[in-house]
Amino acid sequence: MIYTSGTYELKILIGNGSGPGGGPQKTVFSEDLKFSIYFENSLLLQYRHSSFKGETIFETGFNPYVRLFGRLIYKTPASKDTVYEDQELNEDIVESKPYDLWELQLSDVYGIPDWYIRKLNDILGCDELLIDGRYFTKSEGSKLEPTEIPDFAKRGWKIELREKLNRRAKYFLSEGNANQQLSVILNTDSKGFVEEETGGSEFQLLDIQ
Repeated sequence: MIYTSGTYELKILIGNGSGPGGGPQKTVFSEDLKFSIYFENSLLLQYRHSSFKGETIFETGFNPYVRLFGRLIYKTPASKDTVYEDQELNEDIVESKPYDLWELQLSDVYGIPDWYIRKLNDILGCDELLIDGRYFTKSEGSKLEPTEIPDFAKRGWKIELREKLNRRAKYFLSEGNANQQLSVILNTDSKGFVEEETGGSEFQLLDIQ
């Protein structure tokens, strides 16, 4: 069945027709389900965990995702430093590892109900979390913090995140065939044999232009 853009409601009939008049024992309805090609100011969260977590059995290959309103903004650069200080209080940096801090802001104009933010807290605790296709993880010690409006029941929330893979190079999820043959280009200054740096295989060079 193809659904067009709009708002839908899921109706679930519980029972085997043994209710009054032969109908279902109970009928329940979902919240509004909005279908659209594009939701402005929204994020797609995909998550998995290496084992059973939060009453969800991930070992069956279950790959859930949720789309919600929010923003992911770059917060600040940071670093973890190892510093040497001598007796004269002179300092030298032994090692400095830079990384980036991000802030995940969750809410729309109406805010988020408490029951839903508890679900999102479980999602953010999974060991595999993708936000719009990029891997993120909670920064050490960070937690969801409310952003409240006085006399308004629902709240927005924010939390500090880090990219799971701390690297300066760009990376992506490949949608192509990773098993196909690849061409290898090697540079050398002389004719003869050259050794591949990674695999140790030798290639014979017949000519150099």
